[in-house]
Amino acid sequence: MRDAALEEAAQAAYLRLHPNNERSDWTEFAHDQAKDAKAAADAIRALKSTNGGDAK
Repeated sequence: MRDAALEEAAQAAYLRLHPNNERSDWTEFAHDQAKDAKAAADAIRALKSTNGGDAK
């Protein structure tokens, strides 16, 4: 049940971003987006730590 809900959410997110470019592997898309989000969060944390925590 949870996997189906996650796949449905990934499909909805992908279709909002790319409405004219259907994709069959929603799981791969969701995984790629999660990696990108983690990389962005890590970069923000690194900037905050080198800036004394004042980055906004």
